[in-house]
Amino acid sequence: MSVAGFVVFCICIATCMAQNVTIQGTVTIVEYQSKILGFERGIQVYLPPNYDQADTTTLYPVIYFLHGFTGNHTSFAYLNEVVDSLITSGAMEPVIVIKPNGAILGTTIGSLWANSIVNGRFEDFLLKEVLPWTDSTYNTDRRREKRFLMGHSFGASASLRLTLQHLDTFGSIACHSGFVKMDEWLVQTYVNTSVFTENNGSAIAPVPGFNPAKIFTIFVFTASKAWSPDFTSPYNVTLPMRNDGSGIINPTVVDMWSRFSPHIVINGTFQGLKERGVGVLYMDIGRADELLLLQPNLDFAAELQSLNYPNPLFIYQGPHNDPTILRVRFNTSVSMWGDYLKTLNQPAQENPTEFPWVLVFAPIGGFIVLVCIVVLVIVVVVKRKWKVLCLDKDMASDDSVSDVEMYVQ
Repeated sequence: MSVAGFVVFCICIATCMAQNVTIQGTVTIVEYQSKILGFERGIQVYLPPNYDQADTTTLYPVIYFLHGFTGNHTSFAYLNEVVDSLITSGAMEPVIVIKPNGAILGTTIGSLWANSIVNGRFEDFLLKEVLPWTDSTYNTDRRREKRFLMGHSFGASASLRLTLQHLDTFGSIACHSGFVKMDEWLVQTYVNTSVFTENNGSAIAPVPGFNPAKIFTIFVFTASKAWSPDFTSPYNVTLPMRNDGSGIINPTVVDMWSRFSPHIVINGTFQGLKERGVGVLYMDIGRADELLLLQPNLDFAAELQSLNYPNPLFIYQGPHNDPTILRVRFNTSVSMWGDYLKTLNQPAQENPTEFPWVLVFAPIGGFIVLVCIVVLVIVVVVKRKWKVLCLDKDMASDDSVSDVEMYVQ
């Protein structure tokens, strides 16, 4: 990918963060003091129209959204507008949206939602603080079927991975333009090609601030902080390749990165996915994705199909992070979840189009049985009466007791 392409990518992210939307629900930002992280992280909360905190009998499903490599809890503001529009139009029941900040402290670079000795335990922050805080603060439906974990880019891959690993917690997934293959392919494609191009084939060092011209260098250090942190190594990370311009890959580190890759995680969790199931498993990818994620997503979808799981992948015309297209894609995945929620709210019932013939034939059958019983009784009674009459006639014609005894015998 060219530097110009990544500049466009970053501008799109800035547009996502800055866009203001008009909605009928309410959006607030809570500064949450995390004990797990040891510092504050913002959480953006969308509450649907007519939400009443005092009404504890009405419980709401929850969407949890994870941002990606850059951004924070205010990114993708139009997600709230998409949800609000679906609710106010009656297409979906009222839901709550929770968007936590997964950026590393003091930066706009994402933690990739992993537990790291360098960045902090952001996975635990989400699962052990954000979820319990949401359930204790708002009137939420805590069943897994009523939780939808969705994300974009690295937030998408985290959503997919975390749902597969925590099927008892989340019941539906949306993976928008996700990094589903974080292994040797990622290292070869990004690190050994783009990183050394950015650094003229020399050793690399952390980049201060956010420099689009060094975006792949920033990425490799960010990923290493998340997936292969090491306080005993330079820059507190173990890189996935030798840092001498040779491009020689470190397979041990590649294996460490792979533990966070959905295409590896699925191998150990597919049986659970098959047994527990999910209401919605949605994936999408742009045909013109500038981060080269089309083929990995196609491979992951094919892997699911090889395991006899339906193909969940939608392919659209567009790049990785176009706000206009993303709005449509969010509308698609959230609408699918809304339709799934409707099925959960419907009581079990007989097929209304099938005529209840049993109600017609059951009384008729009962009547026929009753008639048969009556006829049988009559036959038995008549037969006995006939025998008695015959016996009386024989006795009248012959007074021999022995003859009578022989007849009876």
